[in-house]
Amino acid sequence: MAGMCDTTRSGFNSRLELFERVLFGTADGRGTVDIEQLAALCIDGIPDTADGLRATCWQLLLGCLPVDRSQWANARDEGRRTYAELVHSVQKQAEHDTEAAMQLQTLGTQIRADIERTQPDISLFRQPIADSDGRARSMGAGS
Repeated sequence: MAGMCDTTRSGFNSRLELFERVLFGTADGRGTVDIEQLAALCIDGIPDTADGLRATCWQLLLGCLPVDRSQWANARDEGRRTYAELVHSVQKQAEHDTEAAMQLQTLGTQIRADIERTQPDISLFRQPIADSDGRARSMGAGS
């Protein structure tokens, strides 16, 4: 039985090495990602690793990250800024519009239920976050 685990582990490691080669190519991490090669690798599944491999693959495939690795940090920073502005805008609108506030509350309830259902073990989702009025609350279900 141990041989089967070793085979599975070596297969996982080989696949992981393929992803790392396509994503990071050179030792210095410069260059571009071949999206067609990445898509072909992803068709059989993306290894679930703690270092965000799956997230990076999806961001590339969806066009949220540029193929030029040197632009990743700027693209991620811009995405975070855009998201923060959107959240602020929605919260501000909800302060003055009862229907928008109800829709926002319904959406939050759906998101919390999905998080609890799909990712119950990720501690990030258990950390308190601030409401628009500054009160801390948990992102988990039942908040």
